[in-house]
Amino acid sequence: MKHLDQKKGFFAALIVCSIIISIAPPVRAATFINGSFESPGVITEVDLSASPGFVTGWTNSGAEYYEGAGNSHGWSAQDGTFGISFGHNGGIGGVLMQTFDTSIGANYTVSFFVTRIQGGVSAQSVTAQALNATTSANLGTTLTAIPVANAVWTAGNSLNFTATSTSTTLKFIDSTAAGGDSNWALDHVTVVPEPSCLLLLASASLLCFRRKMRL
Repeated sequence: MKHLDQKKGFFAALIVCSIIISIAPPVRAATFINGSFESPGVITEVDLSASPGFVTGWTNSGAEYYEGAGNSHGWSAQDGTFGISFGHNGGIGGVLMQTFDTSIGANYTVSFFVTRIQGGVSAQSVTAQALNATTSANLGTTLTAIPVANAVWTAGNSLNFTATSTSTTLKFIDSTAAGGDSNWALDHVTVVPEPSCLLLLASASLLCFRRKMRL
């Protein structure tokens, strides 16, 4: 009877997953690109306020720099060779964003790394935000204080959201308060969807098979 109950549970899971797959589009997080800012590469340092579409896949406004190895600010990327720095020369409020494909109802986790790059002890922070790309409805927001340690990469507070449209906009906003000294960098941004129903089904199938072999 125990084995029969397991089989019934497995086939029930199969039916549920089949229904979900039939009505939900596939998760397409692969369309989020250039999270480590390695493209376009080559250039050591670019003032993005004069080149708002310079970084592949991203758009920006405000005070940011695209920087690679040998930049004049003396910091190195957390992943690869390139990263984005915010602030400089008293500038605050810079925005970096990317719109990418999502599946309605799917859950996503955004992770990233930050570091202070020119010393100082004044408070600095970054806001990560996910928006419905069609309606601009806020899907989630996190605030990360930039650690005081200079040139030490630290994981920011991850952002979790549930997509409500087929495209979502991810924003990083320099939220350093007016009058503050904003000099920090961003790198290694990832967007990861929760495991798909097919993956869960495969796990359930393997578990059922293992239990059957023990009987």
